[in-house]
Parts: sequence; C-alpha cells; structure tokens
Amino acid sequence: QPQMLFVRRGRLSYQQDNMAVREVGVREWLCEAALWTNWRHRGTLAASSECSLVAIDTALFQRISAMSFNHDEETHPAKYAMWFVEQLCEF
Repeated sequence: QPQMLFVRRGRLSYQQDNMAVREVGVREWLCEAALWTNWRHRGTLAASSECSLVAIDTALFQRISAMSFNHDEETHPAKYAMWFVEQLCEF
C-alpha cells in the first residue's frame, strides 16, 4: 500500500528512471499524491544517513478525513484533493 512519508531526521536520495537524483531532508515529504489518487510508487528511495520517517497510512487517512468533515465545508480535504489532482494532470 502506498504511503506518504515525512522526513523527521536524516537525508535520503530519490531517483526515478534516468532523472537526476533528488536529495530529501528534514521537514520535507514524499509521495503526497498517495493521499489523493490511486498511486504507485516509482523510483528508488535510499537513506544517505540514519533516518527517521513518519509514514501516513493513506487508507486510514482517507477514512478519517471522510468522517471528520462535512462535504460542504471549505476546509474539507476533498476540495484540496481535487485541486491537487488538477495540478498533477497539468504535468
């Protein structure tokens, strides 16, 4: 199951296909799209140093979000999800 990841400590390197390696560090995150879409991880993530990560269970996040907000609320995560997917489709 895909997960969104937050880096609490350390550094990681991410590479997809033949693209340049991207360094990821403290207070950065990866795989946000897993929260809002049917996502499949692509590429390789490797620790460059000892790391501590927080992983978000996407299915649980979606269930809690659906129960915690009224759909007509401006702050409903579904509104952000629609915007996020629109931005993703522009790539």
